[in-house]
Amino acid sequence: MIFFSPKEYIPNHLEPQVVLVWIGHSLPLYATQSLQYFFSVNKITVHLLIDYYANIRALNSISPLLCIHKIEFQETDFYKPNGMLDHPLIIKATQRLIVLRDFAISRNIDKFFHFEFDNLVADLDHLSEKLDSYGNGLFVVRDTYERALASFLYCNHLEPLLEFEYYLNDNSSNLTEMHVLGNMCKCRSDVYSLPTESYVQNSKLWHIVPPDLVDGVFDACAIGTYLFGVDPSLLKFRPIKNKVKHPNSSADWPHIRFFCKDNALYIQGCSDRPLKVYNIHVHSKLLELAIHTIRFPRNIVIFCLNRNIPLTLSYKYSIRYIFDKISALLRSATIHLSSQTLEVIRRFLDNQ
Repeated sequence: MIFFSPKEYIPNHLEPQVVLVWIGHSLPLYATQSLQYFFSVNKITVHLLIDYYANIRALNSISPLLCIHKIEFQETDFYKPNGMLDHPLIIKATQRLIVLRDFAISRNIDKFFHFEFDNLVADLDHLSEKLDSYGNGLFVVRDTYERALASFLYCNHLEPLLEFEYYLNDNSSNLTEMHVLGNMCKCRSDVYSLPTESYVQNSKLWHIVPPDLVDGVFDACAIGTYLFGVDPSLLKFRPIKNKVKHPNSSADWPHIRFFCKDNALYIQGCSDRPLKVYNIHVHSKLLELAIHTIRFPRNIVIFCLNRNIPLTLSYKYSIRYIFDKISALLRSATIHLSSQTLEVIRRFLDNQ
C-alpha cells in the first residue's frame, strides 16, 4: 500500500471528485495551465498527488478546491512486469494507475475523474450522472482494439482498478499501460470504452458508450494532434504543425469542422449533430495556445481553414534539451566548461 500525506479523512461524497497524479520531478508549466483552465470551467474538488514538492507554491493560489497530497512510497512498491517497455514515461504512467487505486481506497473515494496534465478538460457538469446511468466500473478512452488510454477516465466502481495488477502481469504483450487497459476492455464487462471522434467506425469493432448518452466525445489523442500538433520531443529539428492525422483515427478529417461555444470545443462531421469535446489531448504541450483558441472562437476557424500552420519551432526546444544534457555531463566529467562559457552558448541558442 502506498501512503499519502496529509492523512486527513475524506468522506465518501455523492459528487465525484478529480484525482491527478504526477510522479518523478517538478510539475511542468503546462500542468499549471491545465489546472487553471479546469477550474475556470469546473467547480469540482481536485486532489493532486505528487512525490516531489518543488515549485508548487504557484499551485496554492489556483483554487481553494485544489488539495495537494504527497505520495510516500519506495521504489520497491512498484515493479516492471516482463514484456513491458523499459521507458521511464511508460513506467511512471503505469505507476500512476496504482497510485490512483491506493488513494481512492485510503480516502474512501468511489467516484472520480482522472486526466493527464496535457489535457484541457471542459465542463463536466452532469457527465458522471450520465455515465452512472450506463454502468458501474471504469470508463476509458480507447483508440484501437488492443489499447485504451488514461488520458481521460472516469471510475464509479473500484473493482477494475483493484484487479489492474492482475492484468498487468497476466499478458506478456502488455508493452505499456495502454495495452493493459486495452486487455481489460476486451476481458471485462465493467470496463467501458468512451466514444471518440472515430466512434462510427470503432463501434463496428467493439462496444462503445453511445455519444448521444453523454452528448459528446472524448479525445484519445487524435483531436488534439490534429489541431495543435504532436509532442515536440518526437519532432527533433522540425516545426510543430497542425493538421496532423493520427494513424489510429478513422475520422473523415476533410469533412470535420470545429467551433467553440461557452469555453468548450465542439466537433461537427462525425455525427448528424455537433458534439461537445470533453477533453482535448494537447500532445504538443501548447496548452496556452489551445486555451487562447478556445476562448476566442474565431481562432478555431483559422485552424480549420488553413493547412499545416507552423505553431512553433521545435528545433530550439531540441537544441536546448541537448545543450542541457551535455552541460550536465560536462559538469560531472573531468573536463569542465565555465559557467560564463555555458551562458554565452545559452544566449546564442536563445537568439537563433
